[in-house]
Amino acid sequence: MDYPEINIPTAGRERTSFYQKKPGPYDDWVVEYSYSDGLTDPADEAERLAAIAAHSTDPGLAYGNDADDMRAPGKAIDPRVNVNDMSSDAIGYAEARLAMLADLLANLRSRSTRSGESYQELVNSYLTLISQLNRQVTTITRYIGGLMVNRAMVDQAGADTPYVPIDTESQRRAMQILTDRLFSPSAFVASSDLYAHLQRQRRLFDFFSATEDPKLHDWLLTVQKRALDQLLHPTVLKRITDTRLYGNGYALTDLMEDLTDAIFDEDLRGDVGTFRQNLQLEYVNRLTQFITGENKDRYDYPSQSMALYQLRQIRRMLDGKRGGNLETRAHSENIVFTIEAALDTAARRG
Repeated sequence: MDYPEINIPTAGRERTSFYQKKPGPYDDWVVEYSYSDGLTDPADEAERLAAIAAHSTDPGLAYGNDADDMRAPGKAIDPRVNVNDMSSDAIGYAEARLAMLADLLANLRSRSTRSGESYQELVNSYLTLISQLNRQVTTITRYIGGLMVNRAMVDQAGADTPYVPIDTESQRRAMQILTDRLFSPSAFVASSDLYAHLQRQRRLFDFFSATEDPKLHDWLLTVQKRALDQLLHPTVLKRITDTRLYGNGYALTDLMEDLTDAIFDEDLRGDVGTFRQNLQLEYVNRLTQFITGENKDRYDYPSQSMALYQLRQIRRMLDGKRGGNLETRAHSENIVFTIEAALDTAARRG
């Protein structure tokens, strides 16, 4: 059973079926084991079934159920078992989808409005793109700190090591895509013309208890928060350190350094836009929870140490920052104030 994406091809690729329409190899295998004609002799039948079951190591028969999927932050460990993903190269597929979303965003108003109608279809289309952004980002984040699970029996033909960390190149690739497509100052930023037309259709008392203007910063920050929920989850961080003992080449130091660079480097010497202001403060506030929060004990000591190091690094970067408009200077002072308050709190608590 799976919860696949709609298989919409990117530019230049052949259009195929949007969904799988016939049983797959796993379905055929299960049917063969469960319903094929058995043998009369019990010993012969046991041998026949064992021979069928021995194919469990075939790549096309890989299986995981809802207990194994990584749909929620910190849940499960194998990124190959997920909802809303596609392809044997799920990172590449998600990256192509993100590029498609950027292209659609650039022409969204012309594609989603009709003369004489309201702008509700445009709003629906924009929120659909936000939802798709979240789905593809979710797929990508699961490969960082991920661990492939192989459940073959001892000495079974074709068996792999029970636990195999995701290779370093794939984890770095995933982080780079997140840097470019989610954390960058230009990530999923549209024109002011599009933003000014995201008007929901008015129906009776639709806006009685809430204002109708589009909550643009909230929408994007929600996706960025969900990515950080996974990347900074205490279970994920602890697993990254554990798996270094058996093959993980993307260490906690790599993740935290790359994440800080992704969130701060690109506008470190200039003005910081409001989308990035939200992201940077969200990241800093989360790091402070590693060392001062009520739940800081959920984080292992290496994670606490790296959070402290990153906070001090960010403070040094911003202390040395020159220039920027008034909004940027106020933002930088807010970050420095937040960090110093956290460090002071941590020092007083010992």
